Amino acid sequence: MWFQNTFSGRFLHFLNVIDPRTLLTTDQELKNAIELLKKYENGTVSPSTTNKNLWDAQKIKQVTITSFVSVVYVYERYSW
Repeated sequence: MWFQNTFSGRFLHFLNVIDPRTLLTTDQELKNAIELLKKYENGTVSPSTTNKNLWDAQKIKQVTITSFVSVVYVYERYSW
């Protein structure tokens, strides 16, 4: 969404990635985001879908799944 060849672009990208509102994402919202991205990959996305919808879906997918994997890794690594 932002040019990352500048400090301000990298900073805005960083703020977007650590957005605390993603902590409130429901399972249904995650499923909807994944489904939208699959439709986009298959070329069957609705013409009314905006770039913002796609970026938001990508953000939800990346942040939610990456956070879950990180928590599982830390738990498995440090629990005896």
